[in-house]
Amino acid sequence: MNNSKQLKWKKRLLSCTFQLFVNDHEVGHLKDSELSRSAIGELNNKRYRFSTHGHLNPKTEIYDLQENRKVGQIQYNSWYPKARIEYKGQISQWKFSNLWETRWRIFDESGTAVQFAGWENKGSIKIHLLDEALVLAGLHISNRYWRMAGILVGALFPLIFIGL
Repeated sequence: MNNSKQLKWKKRLLSCTFQLFVNDHEVGHLKDSELSRSAIGELNNKRYRFSTHGHLNPKTEIYDLQENRKVGQIQYNSWYPKARIEYKGQISQWKFSNLWETRWRIFDESGTAVQFAGWENKGSIKIHLLDEALVLAGLHISNRYWRMAGILVGALFPLIFIGL
């Protein structure tokens, strides 16, 4: 028996907000803000804040806004797009599943909890183990790495064309 659930996500061009849908009905969102280095997300009426601290070795703390307490954190890998999620006493990993960075997943030693697919404007989420914070964390982490890749391409682009 397959107990997985399917969500769709979309994001307008140049927007910082992911919208989450089940059968065209909005069930949540994640609003990211690089200026404040935080994001607020809601899924199935559960609200979380992701607050990032540090630059060379950044960490994002996950806060449950209903309980008003820290429930986890995300540790990023500075050299390779992967992350470690500590949440409710469990350790999960986040990483891209393909070279084009259009598929990624969150998993632990017991298997995959959430699979994501998409790029920039829209995608899908297959949830094997429903945990709203992990679903939102998966979008938050991918957005961070996409943003970093865009900055890197933007910085290297002029160097390539002026011959440095």
